[in-house]
Amino acid sequence: FTHLRVLALDLRPEVRNCAVKSLTSALLSHGRKIGKPCYQRCLRDILIEVMIELQNASIHARNGGQRSASAKAPGMLVHHSRDTPEKQWNETVVLAVEGVRRVLSHFSDEAGVQPFAPLAYRVLLEMKATLGSLNSDLAGAALRALVDLMRIPASSQLVAASVLDEVPDPSG
Repeated sequence: FTHLRVLALDLRPEVRNCAVKSLTSALLSHGRKIGKPCYQRCLRDILIEVMIELQNASIHARNGGQRSASAKAPGMLVHHSRDTPEKQWNETVVLAVEGVRRVLSHFSDEAGVQPFAPLAYRVLLEMKATLGSLNSDLAGAALRALVDLMRIPASSQLVAASVLDEVPDPSG
């Protein structure tokens, strides 16, 4: 999983997108086999962190930091909707947000409310920051993730506030 985390931040959009999809698929397929504590660590320390790092890379690209191998290789046609590094990073962020939503939803069925709540709360805080994005694709993916997280049965159960106190707030 850690190798896929590194590849998810590669400068080449094709590699990033494939790594995010593979990481999501691997956690969905093999999460039950690795046990709840390991599954929780993979979600917290790998998948959610990848989403955060991708959001930061997207912001860096938006602010003019050229964080891409190249917008297009010689002789390669790139659709106008993905012709800048910022748009390519945003595409990867959307994949990561959707992946986190899917895996977190699956994890809630397996783990129950206690391990699920801090992860869901952290994702909710990150989605709040993403909703402020200037990009409609990112805001749309974040909004869909929020709606889906609210529909998960574990999110309607009570949890002690002390469980959520350990979750860092990205807004400071």
